[in-house]
Amino acid sequence: MRRIYEFVDKIFEDVPNSDRALQVKEEILLDMEEKVYDLMEEGKSQEDAINKVLVDFGKYPLYHFIYLY
Repeated sequence: MRRIYEFVDKIFEDVPNSDRALQVKEEILLDMEEKVYDLMEEGKSQEDAINKVLVDFGKYPLYHFIYLY
């Protein structure tokens, strides 16, 4: 799961620290972890599940997080 944390940290590296930013970051991490576990329950390896979650997340434009500023 370290790759997911590193990925999300990278996304938020230029976002000013705030309670809202921390809340959104935690929600994203929890959602991504949950999806990884769901995919593993479906039979994917942890590595494959993490890769899929990261690719799927990358399909969403980052402007969805602009309200954090």
